[in-house]
Amino acid sequence: MSSTTITPSAPTDEAILAWALSFARGYLELGMVRQAEQELERLPTALQDLPAVMSLRSHVLVARRRWRRVVAHARRAVRLFPESPEYYIHAATAFDMLGRREEGRRVWASAPDTVRTNGVAHLHVARFEARLGNVDAAREHLASALDLDPRLRSVASRDPHLTAVLADPGEN
Repeated sequence: MSSTTITPSAPTDEAILAWALSFARGYLELGMVRQAEQELERLPTALQDLPAVMSLRSHVLVARRRWRRVVAHARRAVRLFPESPEYYIHAATAFDMLGRREEGRRVWASAPDTVRTNGVAHLHVARFEARLGNVDAAREHLASALDLDPRLRSVASRDPHLTAVLADPGEN
């Protein structure tokens, strides 16, 4: 009987990435945000700018409420992935949380058309406009959000900044 020795090979970047993303997502879903961030930090530098890593890192930073870091990360992500609405949403939200609502509004204005035709993006713009006291503009964006995705009505109805706007989004 011959004996064969099996030597384990080093994991590939794909395997490392898959495991790290799986662990990070799991930690995030369990509210273990610091551990999720640590999983992402362990990834090799060459994998840090991949879309899935950038996206999950953005969600982790938002969950940790690291608003200045969210802005910096979102700016970098927008340069790499300008068509992805989540980075505009996260940057604008971070500016809002920092009390810099006009800067958040400018984030939306700078977004490409593909982002500005996203229902969630319109919902966030409506929220900004409502917080800035621009009720007519808020109603316009809320109506666009609901036209693009009627399911957003339940989200809007739970947002204290949009309740007055939602009462009659078509009223001017």
